[in-house]
Amino acid sequence: MLVLITRELFFSSKVTGTAAALGLPAVTAAGLDRLQELLDAGDVTGVMLDLGAGIAPADVLALLSPTVRPRTLAFGPHVDTAALQSAVDAGFPTVLPRSRFSAELPRWLRMLAAE
Repeated sequence: MLVLITRELFFSSKVTGTAAALGLPAVTAAGLDRLQELLDAGDVTGVMLDLGAGIAPADVLALLSPTVRPRTLAFGPHVDTAALQSAVDAGFPTVLPRSRFSAELPRWLRMLAAE
């Protein structure tokens, strides 16, 4: 399952709708508590963080197991270079401007869902 951490309903519909069209299960989480619940269920393969959600990238990564870690990706506005850099500094391997994430959404969803 893919988890999108965001508080933006319009964009979450785009992501989950695209995932459904690709046959990939995806859900949204508005905060760390919901992310933790989904991680405890044990079938999370990918986590996407909307840097506009007001959640620190380091806090997201801290919830992930160091041994069985889902793939991660962070995205945000290209003009918010501080937020993008904070995700890089926290350890997100893929950090993208929202426009690129959106333009290549099927590619990124498939990458995050890969077993």
